[in-house]
Amino acid sequence: MYTKDHNLSESDILRLRQESGITAINLLKESFLEKIEQSVVESFTDASHEYRTTYAKLLRKRGRLTGGDCSSLRSLQQTAEIGDEIIQDIAVEENQAFEADCKTYRSTCAEQFHQTGISLEEVRKALKGMAGDFQFGQSVVKDLSDTAHDEFQAHYQDYEAAAARQLFHDGRFNQPLLSAKKSELGLGNQVVDQIESVVDIAYQQACEQYTAAFRADWYDDEQINSTELHNKQYDLDLGDAVVGRLCQEVREKYKQDSQTYHDADYQDVHEDGYRDAQVLKALQRDLGLGDVVICRIAAEVDQQFQAHRQDYDHAYRLDLYEDGHCNGDALQERQAKLGLGTEVVRAIAEQAAEDFDRHRQNYAQDAEDQLNQNGALHSDRLMARQKELGLGESICQELEERAWNAYTQECSNFQETIVGHLCTCGEVNETLLAGLQSKLGPSVRQQILQVERDRFQDDIGRIAVMVGVNLHQSGDWQSGEVLQEQQDLGLSDRVLNDVVAQQQALYHSHCLDYRQFYARLIRKTTGLVLENEAKANLRERRDHWGFSQLVAEQLEKTYNQSCVHYQDEFNAMLRRYDCSNSQPLSIDASDRSFLNELQTSLDLEPEDIQIIEHDAEQDYRQGLDDYEEELRSLLNNQVELVDRDQVTLTQLQQELHIRSNIADCIKSRVLNDMGLQVELPVVSPVISEDDVSQEASPTLNQEQTLDVTDDASQPDQQAEPEPVEVCTTVAIVAPIRPKRSPKTMLWVALATGVIGALGIAFGGVNPPSQYANTMSFIDPVLNLGRTYSIRLNRQLIEEEYLQAIQDAENLAKDKKWEEAITKLNEIPDYARAHASVADIKREWYPLILDEAESLRDEGKLGEAIALATLIELGAEQREAAQDFIYQWQAEEDALVVLRKANEDSNFNGILQASEALEGVPYWQSLIAPIVNRARTALGMTEPPATTTPIYDEDEWYPSYTPSYTPSYTPSSPPSSSSVSEETTGEGEAVEVEEATGVEEDTGAEEVSPLPTSTPGTRHNDSSR
Repeated sequence: MYTKDHNLSESDILRLRQESGITAINLLKESFLEKIEQSVVESFTDASHEYRTTYAKLLRKRGRLTGGDCSSLRSLQQTAEIGDEIIQDIAVEENQAFEADCKTYRSTCAEQFHQTGISLEEVRKALKGMAGDFQFGQSVVKDLSDTAHDEFQAHYQDYEAAAARQLFHDGRFNQPLLSAKKSELGLGNQVVDQIESVVDIAYQQACEQYTAAFRADWYDDEQINSTELHNKQYDLDLGDAVVGRLCQEVREKYKQDSQTYHDADYQDVHEDGYRDAQVLKALQRDLGLGDVVICRIAAEVDQQFQAHRQDYDHAYRLDLYEDGHCNGDALQERQAKLGLGTEVVRAIAEQAAEDFDRHRQNYAQDAEDQLNQNGALHSDRLMARQKELGLGESICQELEERAWNAYTQECSNFQETIVGHLCTCGEVNETLLAGLQSKLGPSVRQQILQVERDRFQDDIGRIAVMVGVNLHQSGDWQSGEVLQEQQDLGLSDRVLNDVVAQQQALYHSHCLDYRQFYARLIRKTTGLVLENEAKANLRERRDHWGFSQLVAEQLEKTYNQSCVHYQDEFNAMLRRYDCSNSQPLSIDASDRSFLNELQTSLDLEPEDIQIIEHDAEQDYRQGLDDYEEELRSLLNNQVELVDRDQVTLTQLQQELHIRSNIADCIKSRVLNDMGLQVELPVVSPVISEDDVSQEASPTLNQEQTLDVTDDASQPDQQAEPEPVEVCTTVAIVAPIRPKRSPKTMLWVALATGVIGALGIAFGGVNPPSQYANTMSFIDPVLNLGRTYSIRLNRQLIEEEYLQAIQDAENLAKDKKWEEAITKLNEIPDYARAHASVADIKREWYPLILDEAESLRDEGKLGEAIALATLIELGAEQREAAQDFIYQWQAEEDALVVLRKANEDSNFNGILQASEALEGVPYWQSLIAPIVNRARTALGMTEPPATTTPIYDEDEWYPSYTPSYTPSYTPSSPPSSSSVSEETTGEGEAVEVEEATGVEEDTGAEEVSPLPTSTPGTRHNDSSR
């Protein structure tokens, strides 16, 4: 039917009409003929498209047409009645398209190989999508990828051979030539790096083999076999320059190894006069030295040892018999200089010192007897004894010092007994002292007793101060310092408990006052955080009572946790009540009794309970309203709930934490309000206490569906809506946390905000002494590694970047940091010099930060900020620089505000803005006249008390020293009233009363902080 082209001309159509017997236009309408012709054309188009698709599919499956494929195509051609010319056109077009796709796929494969160097299977997997788009069969994909891979392998081997020739002959890569080769072959950076890495490994192995051969020959007898080494060089294909460098390295290493063996042999012989053959033989094997070399070194060491031994023997005897003693420093210096060991020196000195030691013992015994009998030395008698024995002056003084040490030890033993009685009982037991055996006289005993009593009172006062500080700083009087102090002083638990009881009474009183004050501030807060004035009042009250930030936050956290716990219990109880549709909430007596008991146990005030319950009820009602609104929106445009709506409602119910019976009641009411009916059995919307623990989120029974229809669509039904039947199915799912009010979120944030501080305070760190000892070993190793890394990076710098780095360093010497950093940034990241650039910047950053701080101290805030911004991300000083920038920007803003306030004569604004600049001496000196004028205008005779903490920014705890009466009387713990009278003076009591009324009278004067020192405290005595 289709012989040539599917485009019929007018003559073809006319001829077709004549052959069909249609000669007159009046026989059929023209439109009818056109429809027939159009139908024929469409049939032809579909047939040709089917043939084209089949042809392309068969061709792309194997890359060629098999006999079976040709038979299938001929069958399809006959069925579709398509002419041969059309078939040939289709074949030509599809063949061309197939060739183009093959070329595209092959080039893509080649690009993948040349750029990434991945395996053949990985490329096929990566281009699987492209092969699928082209409808290629596995054989076509395999042929194309294999062709691209073979081409890549040839290029890979070509580049590898060029790189190997350069590295093996010159010892380095010729980057310009390799770059040209890389561009010529079209290889990517990743493939090039891989090739160079492989070549470098082979080069290193060849160097190691040649080095081992040369080293074995040279270490034997310091001579080499040139023929064998030349053959080795030829086999490894190493250039003369590389071989020369390797030989030089081996010779230098030989010098070090031979010197190492010489030092070991020297030290071994000089230590005890003998050689440890096994150790030296093992060292010889490790170093690889030959026997000829070992014999030469041993002869040199023996000659040196004999000369050194004679020298030391002569010096020792001369020094000993000349002045009666040996100059230890001089002899040790000579011993160290000669390298003689202890055994050798002992053998030399043993005979000469035998008589000398006997005379020293006789003199020492005489001096000790005089001290034990009279408490003093008789110089005349000792001088006569010295002349009799012939001892020198320095030796006699040493022996007298030893006698004094023994006498001091006797006094120390008596002193320890006194201290033991005081630390155990708080007083001295005279009966035990009377029976104490001691060589000391009565006057010495009485003097020691009085001194220790005074010192004990001072120690009690000091440990009381430490206990009070610990309580107010960490909430626990026990600490390493207190326990260490107790252990150092030897105080018993009885004495320590008396001190702790006094300080705990004062601490608990302060804690109660602080919590009540914090609770009142929280109740007055309208936002999520305390206002600045409230924070200032809270800090002032905390500093007044001496609490640290950690203890204050712990008290605040305890209060917040109590509020959160009460809210959680109330929320769980509230979920059992239906408050939807604005129904009133009426909590039964048993639940209210439980809440009252919980309030008492959590120590919450009625105002806190009222706020918590109000916010929780509002959140719960809002959740019910949201659920009802969502249900109404789902039922608004349809007459029944589909599965998707059921899932939406279930998810919303879980998110809002609404119980199933409450949700079913809402559904029932909504369906009735909308005039819809549901055919489900009615179930009571009440959940017992036993079901509360099992129910987490409501859902409808999947086997029962809501049959909701409109009343208008059922005329047989009555006008009044029937009651809604709801079925509740309990589903066990993970509990969903209910939404919290803004007030509750404040409590949660404050409660969790101190977790990090608590972890630091109670987690513990290594003692400073252990940290210092550890770093003393680690720092030299790290510094050595850094130095070697910096030197290595310097050697890898390309020649084209040496000038840029030198210019940058010259700019840095002139402190032109911005220009220097800009100069270094011109070096690209891919250059080997980039590692050296990183080292240089790492050295500059501390200097840049120091200069920025200096500029800030000079008042140049803009320049300081600009300089600090040069420290890049990832540097060790980055965090400190960002903190400084933030701080300096705040100071700059405060300076602008102060100037504006000064222009407007806003004296209060001047004082507020000046607080941010108090830590900067430069600005403090400039703004002092302005601040003084503002204070004078406001009628202030002295600066008002600041609300900032009384401790430095670098100090964690504020300065607080609890008062303590140094006089100590062992007794039972005093009552709270007596403690208050002892620890608080009249002036301090007035301050506490004034501080308690701050929140009641906002116009009250600010309370000054506690004094930093109290009478009766002293520093720790170093003699202890």
